[in-house]
Amino acid sequence: MNGMIKNKIDFKLINTAIIVLIITLLYVSGGLWRAILYKSFQIFFPFLIAFAIAYALYPYVLKLVKHKLPKKLSVFIVVAVLIGTFIILGTLAVPLLFDQLGSLFNSIITFIKEISMKYDIDFGPLQETLSGTFNDIIKKTGSWISNGVLSVISTSISYISTLVIALSASIYFLCDMEKIRKRIK
Repeated sequence: MNGMIKNKIDFKLINTAIIVLIITLLYVSGGLWRAILYKSFQIFFPFLIAFAIAYALYPYVLKLVKHKLPKKLSVFIVVAVLIGTFIILGTLAVPLLFDQLGSLFNSIITFIKEISMKYDIDFGPLQETLSGTFNDIIKKTGSWISNGVLSVISTSISYISTLVIALSASIYFLCDMEKIRKRIK
């Protein structure tokens, strides 16, 4: 009987030591696990986005299929409309962005001038600095956009590759959404 109690204590002690060892190993190798999780997230993120896009667009594909269009043509039409919408929004938004940015900068400078005139405060160096900085921002942003597609591609290749993977996977998911939905159920 006394030997049984001793064995239970030893096993509790061994189990506690193993748990402490596991916690210590996890703590020491925490950087490795964070890096593995980060890389795994980078790999799975485009597919997660692709599935969300495909799931959102699938009702439109179904509507086109119900109107007697082939499924592949329906998927092509939905994806083409989506890409076209983003291109149109991008071409419309960039000039508006520059106009609004210029208006914001001019309003800030006008506000500072009015405050300096109303309360007789000399903001001269601040006004000149803000004006120069705002003009530099607008010029640099304009030159960044005017440098063309190649500079944009070279600076953001990872984002573009993620976008291409997500778009390709979403097209695949759209084509096979019925099979995916059956597997989920």
